[in-house]
Amino acid sequence: MSDNNYRTEELSINNSITTPNKHKRTKKWYGTEDPSKLPPFNWLENARIYNHSYEKVPIEGVLENTDIIILYFSMRNSYRSDNIIHKFYEFYDFARLRNLPIEVINVPMDETREDMCISYEEQADWFTLMFDDPIIITLQYRHEVSSVPHLVVTKGDGSMVSSHGILDLDEFGKNAFIAWLSQTAYTKFTKKISRDKKKNAQKLNSLNPGAGNVKKHEYITHFSKLEKLLTPPVLDIDALVERSLKAERENDKEEEAT
Repeated sequence: MSDNNYRTEELSINNSITTPNKHKRTKKWYGTEDPSKLPPFNWLENARIYNHSYEKVPIEGVLENTDIIILYFSMRNSYRSDNIIHKFYEFYDFARLRNLPIEVINVPMDETREDMCISYEEQADWFTLMFDDPIIITLQYRHEVSSVPHLVVTKGDGSMVSSHGILDLDEFGKNAFIAWLSQTAYTKFTKKISRDKKKNAQKLNSLNPGAGNVKKHEYITHFSKLEKLLTPPVLDIDALVERSLKAERENDKEEEAT
């Protein structure tokens, strides 16, 4: 990286993650100090992934026509002073507008369910793990995440593409998405926003369903102007929390039935 780029520590007003002692591991647990050299970890096989409506999304729906999975380790009110995550939202808009085969999964590191729900509600139309999902601690250790925000870029099978996505954004801006995709050789078709909505029953706030006789679905960029993020909407926190709890209860019942 060039000298003009900032070091993460200097820019950061982000939160360090405190982990209970019983969960602490040494680097010997990985067998290597370089996460990019780890064998693929296909954690998605048994993951519980939800959309903004807190509806469980089939894993095949997440992976279909997706070459790159970006894990966004997030925590409410944890941003860098240069607003790089706000830029990431804008770059994601750019990628979706052009149907690039990229998907993002929010990995909440919040200490309360309320904070997780508020944080996710303010994010773009991507997927999320649920608060306190056991897989979160595994992903944290696997990718050596010690502070947030943090971006880890992988292929659909868990193969590592970049363990420091934010530094890539520092250096390449929105072209980082192309750099990540170049390592996957574009093995999938381009994503179609209308097909995603139909297949995953996803609440896509950024999707224009068309008006009058216009049937074409268009993706509307929502994070292209920073002012929209600096003036967050009024949220019904209790309703958000109840929706997330209901989703987990329904999922537990389904698993018990099987």
